[in-house]
Amino acid sequence: MICEICKKECNGLKGLSVHLNMMHSHITKKEYTLKYFYDGVNPVCKCGCGCKINFKKIGKFREFINGHNGIGKNNGFYGKKHTQNSIKQILNSEGYKNRKLSNPKKRIYDKCLFCNSLIETIPSINRKFCNRNCYALYKSNSIKNKTIDGLKYWKQCVNGGLNGYIHPYKENKLEKRVENILNDNNIKFEKQKKIKNDILNKRIDFFILNKNTILQIDGDYWHCNPKKYKSDYFHTKRKLKAKEIWRKDNQETNNLKKCGYIVKRIWETDVNKLNILKILKN
Repeated sequence: MICEICKKECNGLKGLSVHLNMMHSHITKKEYTLKYFYDGVNPVCKCGCGCKINFKKIGKFREFINGHNGIGKNNGFYGKKHTQNSIKQILNSEGYKNRKLSNPKKRIYDKCLFCNSLIETIPSINRKFCNRNCYALYKSNSIKNKTIDGLKYWKQCVNGGLNGYIHPYKENKLEKRVENILNDNNIKFEKQKKIKNDILNKRIDFFILNKNTILQIDGDYWHCNPKKYKSDYFHTKRKLKAKEIWRKDNQETNNLKKCGYIVKRIWETDVNKLNILKILKN
């Protein structure tokens, strides 16, 4: 967080608050927030009553202090301007049902640290990544390359912090073997494609582009290969019986087929060049 008065870098909003108290006592936190975060315009209640919103803390005003965003009586409405009749009118109005952020906030544009795509943010939030996936990949790469940020993330991970080393998926040797087979045979594919819709939210192993086919590689241990495990076998890691895991996989396959995909599953023991090419031809 950078102080807009002296351009000194502070440690977040708390650091900025302490810096203002010590170095810039001539300006209050409310005045600083209005000038540099809200372009000098005091936010008003979004219900349309016209009341100005009170100051909460550096970088933020308290939303709907006289409106309807708090916890309390009368559906969370505060203030003398809201009677029972006015509350009913507001609740039934289109403006309340389709309400958007009408309060002025200074918008700034920055680039994502991982993919360099343009992101929109405000100074009090100061986003650095466009999504969580970019954040996780940036962390993993910075740890591998032993950068300054990587050392910081590694310390968080060692200390047991929740924001430590995160990776969206863990690549295994089996997936790498399948990837090499597909590349050697000039088959175009997308790895770890995420399918998100009303039916399911799932990351798949391989998506074959030209054939609209999903190729799932099932590990013998994690998916309980019927050739090796009985239906009553209890998986200690997944806390499920083998038959429950099979039922879950079948349901996932059916959901993918409902979305219009052709689904092919292959067990770990059956992974070889001939089997994969034969499966994709059929």
